[in-house]
Amino acid sequence: MKPILGIALFAMFWTTAGAQSPLPRKDIPAIAKAANGAIVTIVTMSNDKPLMVGTGFLVSPDGVIVTNYHVIKTGNVAVVKFSDGTAVSVDGVLASDKVRDLAIIKIHGKTFRSLTLGNSDRVQIGEHVIAIGNPLGFLEQTVSDGILSGVRTDEKDGGKFLQVTAPISHGSSGGPLFNMAGEVIGITAMYFEGGENLNFAIPVNDAKLLLSNQSTTLQNLPNEVDKKTPEHAEHVESHTEATPEQEQVCNEQAAKFIHYKRAEYGPDEPKIEYASHFDPVAGTCYVESGFYFIEGKTYPSGKHYGTSIFVNNAFSEGSETWSYGFFGFGSGCAITPSKTRQISCRSKEEFDDLVSEHFGITRQLPDSVTKIAESTSYLEKYTLVQFWKDAAYCHQHPHNSLQFPVTEDFRSCSGVNSDIEANTRLCKTQPKNPDCEIFVKNFAMIEAGASLPPNTKISAGSDGTWKQMWEDSKYCYQNPANNLLEDGFLEECDIEIAATESRVKDCKNKTKDHPEQCKSFLKEYKDLKAGRL
Repeated sequence: MKPILGIALFAMFWTTAGAQSPLPRKDIPAIAKAANGAIVTIVTMSNDKPLMVGTGFLVSPDGVIVTNYHVIKTGNVAVVKFSDGTAVSVDGVLASDKVRDLAIIKIHGKTFRSLTLGNSDRVQIGEHVIAIGNPLGFLEQTVSDGILSGVRTDEKDGGKFLQVTAPISHGSSGGPLFNMAGEVIGITAMYFEGGENLNFAIPVNDAKLLLSNQSTTLQNLPNEVDKKTPEHAEHVESHTEATPEQEQVCNEQAAKFIHYKRAEYGPDEPKIEYASHFDPVAGTCYVESGFYFIEGKTYPSGKHYGTSIFVNNAFSEGSETWSYGFFGFGSGCAITPSKTRQISCRSKEEFDDLVSEHFGITRQLPDSVTKIAESTSYLEKYTLVQFWKDAAYCHQHPHNSLQFPVTEDFRSCSGVNSDIEANTRLCKTQPKNPDCEIFVKNFAMIEAGASLPPNTKISAGSDGTWKQMWEDSKYCYQNPANNLLEDGFLEECDIEIAATESRVKDCKNKTKDHPEQCKSFLKEYKDLKAGRL
C-alpha cells in the first residue's frame, strides 16, 4: 500500500465542473491538437509477457489516468506509453469498478497535460461526437467522429451506455469520447463485431463518481486470471502475439517506409527487399530492409555503395536517424535493442539470428542475384525479343535484379515487374491500340511462362537477325514435334517448317518480288538441308 496525498481535491473539482457555462464549439483539428499528449497507450504484462493493450487518458497533471477495467485486469505490471515514445510504469490503482468496466490508475509525475471532463447527463441524441484512441495498440492518436445515436440502459452491466457511430477498434478501449466543446463525455468501451456502427461508451459521470470516491492508497493491479469466453470476445485487445490486423497494418506501413527510405538514394537504383513484424509490447512496427548495390560501380549521383541491411521503426516513415540494427558487407554488424545497449555480430547469419530474437523478424532476406540483361539499356536500347526475355526472367525471379551491359544501369526485378504491370493496365484501357494488343498478349504469355509446354525454344522472333532466323528453322527441322515461342506467341515447329517450305516453293517458282533475297534464301535453305548451318 502506498499513501497518496492531495486526493481530496478531486471531489470538489469534479462536482464544480458541471456548473460551469457551456464552452464554445470547436472544430475537430482543434480538439485533437488540445488532446495530444493527454491520451496514452496502456500495456499490461505478466512477468514481461504482454497480455493486453488499450487506451487511457490523463485527468490531472499529477498522473491520474482513466481507462477501462478490462484493460488492466490481467497482469501484474503495466506500462503507459505516450505518443512521443516515452514509457512510464504504472504505480498502482486508485479505484476500480469491475461492473461498470472502469479503472483509475496512477503514474509518477506532476506536469502532465490533462483533459477536461464534461457532464454526460446533458448529452443530446444526434449531437456530434469525437473519439480518439490507439487502434491495434500502436496507431496513436487516431481520430474518428460520428453522432450520439442513443443512450442505452443495461442493468447487467450496471447502468447506462452511450451508443455512438464514431468507430471504436481493438486497442481503443479506455479512450476519451468528446463533445464539440472538447470536453470528455464518455469512455469508449466496446463495439460489436458484425454490427455496423454499434459502438458504446461509458458516461463520463460514472468515472467522475469513481474519481471522487477513490482510495487514498495505491492498490496493486487486479492480476485476474483471464477467462475469455465468446461473450467477452469484444473486450479482447491484444495477446502475446500480434493479431493478423496488426501485422497487416504493420506490413502496409513498412511498404510506405521503404518508399521514403528509397528516396534517400536519389537517382541511384538499389534493389530493395524488406520484411516486417509488429511487437505488441513495444508498440513498434519493425522493418528490416536490404539495399543491394553493385560494389565498385559509380552510380548516377557519382557515389559508390556497398550493400546494407537496416532495422528501423516503420512508422518513422524514413525520417528517423535511429536504427535498431545494421549489417553492411565489409563495414559492420550490430543490433541496438535500446539506446544504451548494442550487440555486435560477425556475419549475416548472426545478424539474422539476432534480428529474429530481438525484433521477431524471422523471414531472412533473400540473397542478391544479379543477371546481365539481354537489353543493352533499360527502356532505351533494346529489341522486343530482348525486352520480353528480360521480362520473363524478372517474372520468374522477382527478388533478383538486372544489370544492363552497355550503360551498366542496375534495375531490380520488382521494379521491372511493376513497370510492365502498369503498362499492361494502361493498355487494357486502349484495346484498339495495335501495339497495346501485342503488349497485353505478350504479358499474358509471360505470366503463363511457368506452364509453357516442354521442348519449347525461345525464338529470336521478328526482330532477330537473318542468322537467328535460320537457327530457329534449323531447330524445328531437327525437332519437328517441338515448339517456338516467338514474340510472345507459341508456334508449333511443323507450322514453322511448312512456312519455310512454302517460301522455298515460291522462290523456286520465281513468284517473289525480290529475286536477290530469294537467291540468298535458297542458298541458306540448301545449307540447312545439307547440315552446313
